[in-house]
Amino acid sequence: MAEPLAPDVETFILEHISSVVQLESLLLLYGAADRDWDAESLSRELRIDMDASAAQLADLHEQGFLQTDAGRRFRYAPTSVELRRGVEMLAKAYQDRRVAVISLIYSKPSDTIRVFADAFRIRKGD
Repeated sequence: MAEPLAPDVETFILEHISSVVQLESLLLLYGAADRDWDAESLSRELRIDMDASAAQLADLHEQGFLQTDAGRRFRYAPTSVELRRGVEMLAKAYQDRRVAVISLIYSKPSDTIRVFADAFRIRKGD
């Protein structure tokens, strides 16, 4: 049986990575930290739809992984040491244990399912 991912890598994935496209986008920008990216260049590099690449850049920026110049060009520049360390651990884990990383991402409940389930959750004071 394969050894599980390190707990800190699992936590980072669960908190920050919602899809394999997002993972690939983040790791591409991490690996080219000296380069500016826009939706077209990311789309071309990953061979994904330009709207999808624009959404990835916006989400990664919102999470604090990227800096931007008015939302047109983006560069890998995490806003905290914790995010920077998390991406470094993630990159290493993906290099060494690609299937385990992808499996964890696919095992996460989707946001749609989570929102639906939350609608039925009983809260204090209800």
